[in-house]
Amino acid sequence: MNKPRIVLFALVSLIIIVACALPGGPANPTSEPAPTVDTELLQVMVNRTVTAAIAETEQAAPTPEVEKEEIQATETPLPTEAAADPSSSLTSQADGTILFVDDQAKFQLNVSPGWLPLRIDQQEYYDAFSLPAASAPAVQRALMNIKTLDPQTFRLFIYDLQDGHLINGVITSVNFVWDPEASISLENDAAIKQAADDLAVSIPNLNIDSYSVSTTAGNIPIGVILSNIPGKTFEGTDVVLFQKQIYLNLPAGSLVVSFTTEQSFKDATLPFFDTMIDSMKINS
Repeated sequence: MNKPRIVLFALVSLIIIVACALPGGPANPTSEPAPTVDTELLQVMVNRTVTAAIAETEQAAPTPEVEKEEIQATETPLPTEAAADPSSSLTSQADGTILFVDDQAKFQLNVSPGWLPLRIDQQEYYDAFSLPAASAPAVQRALMNIKTLDPQTFRLFIYDLQDGHLINGVITSVNFVWDPEASISLENDAAIKQAADDLAVSIPNLNIDSYSVSTTAGNIPIGVILSNIPGKTFEGTDVVLFQKQIYLNLPAGSLVVSFTTEQSFKDATLPFFDTMIDSMKINS
């Protein structure tokens, strides 16, 4: 049975979360060891999953063996010519928020104060390597792991790099994955339930906490999936990641917004994510 395109793009989003935050792989002490998610194969996994979505294959193809390329976290990447036309903008507002407008995907939202929005291969991405928070190895890895992703699909990343917010080596983050060809029915919870079931089958030890359909403060219909996954950080610390995924339709295609944080820190950070989602507007 074919997975809906939007589910495959949601899977891409969670692959990034798991690979960046849990390089030791998802783990469950009550079960057999799960396959390790190798951060150096992240790009291959993402590319194959996106290809599967575009080709509407029946299931994501196995990740092939590839020669590993060592990533030096201390090397700051250089801008490329692709930075000239992002089809989006970031504008600081008087209230301390940053307005993100995506002219291609046709949506906008306000990024909460203290959170860092980044677009792949744009100047703010390269500037992030000079921030004090970027001295942390976890931040360096997070930045390096997204540098070669396709900005046409990965429209925005947001990181909480405020002092004291790096909990057990886990960075609270948000990513926006856009598929211009996908759609999801939000008239009831049937499609979002199917998406939750597909994700649980596709990602080892992913626990689905709940799924629902609702609307934002701006009356945008959304599907919501809450989940968690246990694993080990790069430093070997046992953690549980909490994730909240938002699904919505746009004038062209659909958007999956994925929030992740350390489970014990969700009460401190989740309200800021919810505020950002409630600020969203769909543009014509």
